[in-house]
Amino acid sequence: MHRKFASILESGSSKKTHRKIDSVLESGSSKKTLKHFSHDHPLIFKEVLRDARVELSCYGCEQPIWGPAYGCIWCKFDLHKQCAELPMVMKHPMHPQHSLTLFPHLPFDEAICRCAACGRRCERFFYTCSKCCFYLDTICLSTMDKIQQTIKHKSHGHLLITLERPALFFCFACGTEHRGTSYLCTTCGFWINQKCASLPSTIKCSNHHHHLTLSFSLPDEYYQFRPNCDICSGELNRMYWVYYCVGCRYFSHVYCATSKAEYSRGCESEVGAQHGDSKLISLPLADQSVDPLTLFTKDLSLQGEHKKATEINHVSHDHPLIFVDKQIHDESHSDSKIPLLNEDKHDENCNGCAQTISVPFYHCAQCNFFLHEFCAELPNKMQHPCHRDHPLLLIAEQNTNFRLRNCACCLKCCNVFMFGCSACQFYLDIRCAFLPNIIRHEVHKNTLGLRKVNNIICSICNGNVCGFVFACDACNFIMCYLCALLPSKFNHRYDEHPFLLTYSPVENHLDEYYCEICEREINPKRWFYHCVDCDQSLHTGCIQSFFSDVHLNVKFGGTLKVDNHPHPLIFAPCPKNKRPRPSCNSCGQLLIENDVAFECAPCKFRLHHKCANDAASKETS
Repeated sequence: MHRKFASILESGSSKKTHRKIDSVLESGSSKKTLKHFSHDHPLIFKEVLRDARVELSCYGCEQPIWGPAYGCIWCKFDLHKQCAELPMVMKHPMHPQHSLTLFPHLPFDEAICRCAACGRRCERFFYTCSKCCFYLDTICLSTMDKIQQTIKHKSHGHLLITLERPALFFCFACGTEHRGTSYLCTTCGFWINQKCASLPSTIKCSNHHHHLTLSFSLPDEYYQFRPNCDICSGELNRMYWVYYCVGCRYFSHVYCATSKAEYSRGCESEVGAQHGDSKLISLPLADQSVDPLTLFTKDLSLQGEHKKATEINHVSHDHPLIFVDKQIHDESHSDSKIPLLNEDKHDENCNGCAQTISVPFYHCAQCNFFLHEFCAELPNKMQHPCHRDHPLLLIAEQNTNFRLRNCACCLKCCNVFMFGCSACQFYLDIRCAFLPNIIRHEVHKNTLGLRKVNNIICSICNGNVCGFVFACDACNFIMCYLCALLPSKFNHRYDEHPFLLTYSPVENHLDEYYCEICEREINPKRWFYHCVDCDQSLHTGCIQSFFSDVHLNVKFGGTLKVDNHPHPLIFAPCPKNKRPRPSCNSCGQLLIENDVAFECAPCKFRLHHKCANDAASKETS
C-alpha cells in the first residue's frame, strides 16, 4: 500500500500538478478561477448565501457550504475556499517527524485508512505520511488548528478554545443543546455555543420599551422572588445568562430576547368573539366603593314577578313582606311598621345576602326579616357555565337549623340564599353566582372566560386556586377571581393620596418595595398598590383583607335553644384575638378564629356550630 502512495507522489504528473496549483492560486484572486488537482474542470469562485434554496456540500470535508467557495459549472463539485486552498504538503505537531501530503480520496478500497485524531475512515481530503501509515482528515486538522487559537470571554475566568466539531453539547450560557462551532474551557469544562458567545451586551427587544442588559447569571437580589421570563413565562435558572431591565425588573431568556419572532398573546378566544364588546364587563373596578354585584347585575333582567308590589309573599318567609323604597330618618316613625334605619342605630342585614339592608327592600312587619329588592326578585333557577350538567336552583328555604354550605367559587360558608345542585353538591352564593361569563381586563389583550379549576396557579398572584378563575384559552393566562376584582384605586385612611394598582415595577424605582401594612418586602413583578407621591406600597393581599370578610355570606343573630343550658344561644362569630382561646362547652375543643359558634355571652357558654346543631337535633327527637 505504501508503494502505491509513493508512486503517486513521485510521478511527474503529481509534481506538475503541484506547480500548476501554485501558479493558479497566485492568479486566482484576479481571474476568480482555480484549476484544482482533485478535479478535471476549472473551478469558478462564488459566494454561497446562507439562505440559498439548494444546500451545497463541500467535496473535501463533506460539510455544508456557506460563504466563499469554488464550484464546477459542469459537475456537482464544490469546495470551501479554505479547502480548495489547503497546502499540498505540510508539517503537523501530531506527526512531527515527517511531512504530510494532501490526498483528495483513497487510491484503493481498503478500510485501514483511519484518522489518527477521531478514528473515522478517511473518505475525501486527508493528509498522510506514506512512510508511517499516518492519516489525518481535514476536519480534525481544522479543529486542532482552532484549538491552538484561544479566546478570552468576559463571562469566564479561563481561556476558551474554539471547537468546530459537529458534537452535541449542552451550552452553559442558554441551557439548551447545540451543535456546531463552540468554545470550551479545558480547565473546568465550561462550554458555550458560538451564538451565545457573540451576544451583544445590550439589546432592544420588541416586547419591552427599554434596552435590555446581558447578565451572565440571574442577579442575586432578584432571585428570592423566583422571576419567570417575561416573554415566554418559563422558569429562569439563576445559573444561565439572562437579559434584563434594571429599572423595570424585566427578565428574559437570552434565546427569547434575541428571537426574531414576534411573541403574541394569542388570538381572540372563541368565546369572546361571540359577544359584543359593548356588553362586556371591563375590569378592574374603579375603586373600593364599587360593589361588584351591582356592577355585574345592572343590565341583568331578573324574573321581576313582584314588580315592586307593595306587599308580597316570598318562599323564604311565612309572613307577607312590605315594600320600602325610601330611607326613614325621622324618630317619629319609630312606632310604625316601617323599620327605622339610621346612622345612630345598628343597621339590619338582608336575609337573602347577609349584607346591610338599604332601600329599596322588603321587610316583615311581624319579624326581624329583610330582603333587598334584588334578592326578592332572584330567579328560581339559572344555568351556569361552570356547571352545565344541571340547572342551579334557588335555595331560599327557612333556615331553622342554621345549616352552612360552602360556595364552590370563594369556598366561604353561607347560610343565606344560594344557587345549587343538590345532586352534585354544587353551591354558589349570590355574589359568585352572578360573576360574568366573559370579562375584559386592562392587563390582558384577550377576553377572559369564567372557568372552574382545581389546583391551578394564578398568573397574577402565583397563588394556588381551587375555585373560579378567568382564563384566556389562547395563551394559558389564568387570573383568579380575587385578582380580577381588585380595584384600580384604593384609598387608605393613613395616606392622603390614593394607592394605584400597579402591574410591574415602577420605572426607575431601584430600591426595594415594602408593604406599609405588614412591613414585608414586595415582589414588584406581582401586582401591588403604590403611591407615587409618598413612595409607599401595599401588598394586594393586605388590601384584600380590608374588603374580604370570611363571614360575608353568613347572617348572625338567630337563637337556638338547647337542653344543657337554660338560656337561648345566639348564633355569632367566634371572638377574635381572644387569649386564651375559648373552648366548646360540649366537646372541649378550642374555638378557632373565623369560625362560627353559638354562645351565651353572660354565661360565657359556647358551642361549636356542629355541637349545637347535634344538641338541638337530639332535643327535637
